[in-house]
Amino acid sequence: MATSYKLNREPSANPARKPRARSATPARKGALTKRQLARICALANEAAEAHGVTGWREKIAWRHEQQQERFGLASLTAATQEQYADLKGHFEALAGHVAEAYETVRRGLDNQRRVARWNLEKALKEAGLPIIYAITICKHQYRCGLEDASTKQLWQLVYTVRNRATAKRHKAEDAGHGNPF
Repeated sequence: MATSYKLNREPSANPARKPRARSATPARKGALTKRQLARICALANEAAEAHGVTGWREKIAWRHEQQQERFGLASLTAATQEQYADLKGHFEALAGHVAEAYETVRRGLDNQRRVARWNLEKALKEAGLPIIYAITICKHQYRCGLEDASTKQLWQLVYTVRNRATAKRHKAEDAGHGNPF
């Protein structure tokens, strides 16, 4: 009897509330958060303005071009957590925040690339050279930016910096001793 009562009872004045939807799309593992998406869009707008793009539709089209060309993403919602640092760093660099972009990309590197970058920075510091030295070598030798260099290329840069610093040191020592060779 109790079950028929529940089935035939009148609807109450206050129906049960539906659970609130968190977003329009179902959550994907590794998807960017709304805050991350907003941060990238804000940086992209700033970068677009720095490149002379005006109007919100043009800025959106410019951002889409950039993310498609650089990362193969038609939409930011398709981006994963692994791509966040690269996306953010790319738009920071385009906005003119080179130092912040460098740090963002450096923090986002996988472990092997992170170790290679750390060793590159250490070699540059020991040689008393700025980071632009490695960036220039990377552009000439590998035709890519430092953030796009593979782990192997980063290690090769480490060895190049170390070898050139050693050669320079030996040349200075030989010149100081009057050695003709």
